[in-house]
Amino acid sequence: RGELAYQWGQKNDVQISAIGFNGRMKYLFKDARSHSVHLDYEYRQGDSENDGAFDPLWGRHAQWSPLYNDSVSTLEEPIDYSPNYHRIGVGVRSKPLPKTQFGADYNILFSDRHPNSGRAGFTSDGDLRGQLGRAFVKYKINEHISTRLLGEVFFPGNYYDDSRNDVATFAQFQLIFNW
Repeated sequence: RGELAYQWGQKNDVQISAIGFNGRMKYLFKDARSHSVHLDYEYRQGDSENDGAFDPLWGRHAQWSPLYNDSVSTLEEPIDYSPNYHRIGVGVRSKPLPKTQFGADYNILFSDRHPNSGRAGFTSDGDLRGQLGRAFVKYKINEHISTRLLGEVFFPGNYYDDSRNDVATFAQFQLIFNW
């Protein structure tokens, strides 16, 4: 699957010419444990000014990482607005037990441009935004109630200077009711 969007026009008196792509290739093993592997690629590119960069509009919900989208990316702009990056991700999914699903992902992010060059907290020549690992376990209690335990860890790259080079972690437990 893949999504490609081109944006143009004006925002806050800045001319916009930006592009965004999000895609996934997935292989299903079709075995008893429902194993699958996937490869993700995401690209956001736009003007060097943040107002002229690709704007995800209403798609700011954390689609691949609550830690990165809701925390790390806010160092630059509003939630899930990191304007110029490449993200490459690989992951696995499995159902080790009938009511249990397990997943693990690794993502590496690179800067497409340096819109933050010269700003406090950022380097002027680093291309590696960082690496993010995540794992989750879902358990379906019954047809209406399930749980999810999610853990993520982000290792900043040389895109950030030493003042913003701490490892970030995130853990979440959810109890989900579905009718």
